[in-house]
Amino acid sequence: MATTDNSVPTVGAPLPDFSLLGTDGATHTVADLVRDHRGMVLFYFPKANTDG
Repeated sequence: MATTDNSVPTVGAPLPDFSLLGTDGATHTVADLVRDHRGMVLFYFPKANTDG
């Protein structure tokens, strides 16, 4: 379910639905994560757990 849209969302715009592989091995989608919540914060650490 990964999106191929490479546009950059603007602040305050609705988050596009995409999927990511979690550290638990399961695929998680935005729709699944925000289903019963009012919002979500996504942190991205590109060099976590590396020597970079």
